[in-house]
Amino acid sequence: MATFKQRGKSVEAVIRRKGHRPLTRCFQTKSEAQEWARKQESQLDEGRKIQRENRLTFAEALDCYIEEYLIYKKTYKVDKYRLVKLRKRLGYLVLSDITSRLLREYRIERVKEFAPATVNKELAIINRVMTYAQLLRSALYEPLCIDLFEVG
Repeated sequence: MATFKQRGKSVEAVIRRKGHRPLTRCFQTKSEAQEWARKQESQLDEGRKIQRENRLTFAEALDCYIEEYLIYKKTYKVDKYRLVKLRKRLGYLVLSDITSRLLREYRIERVKEFAPATVNKELAIINRVMTYAQLLRSALYEPLCIDLFEVG
């Protein structure tokens, strides 16, 4: 049996079955979530292997982070400004495609334009967003070590 939770403006569907990892996905409407849950549960009932979707983009993760977490922080306005800029640069990427190597290249490129402290703040925000996405959306990505990216 699936459960549905309201998460900001989206609805999260969660399917838990004994012997299987929980399946989680967000939708704009509850009816979409119910339809997806029915399909996934029927596949589980028939014994078919479920193909896990891992296509959460950085832009989607940013939106969830802003709606569900950042609005309660004192630094909301400043961080949201940074996140909007990051969304334009990295939003098209799927979370599983964001690797330490990609972020090292991003850091090198950004240090040419901005102060090291600014780049460190951006990398810290990227790490928080990806950690948040992993916890709430079960998104898979290469674990990051922000300490490697500290600049001067």
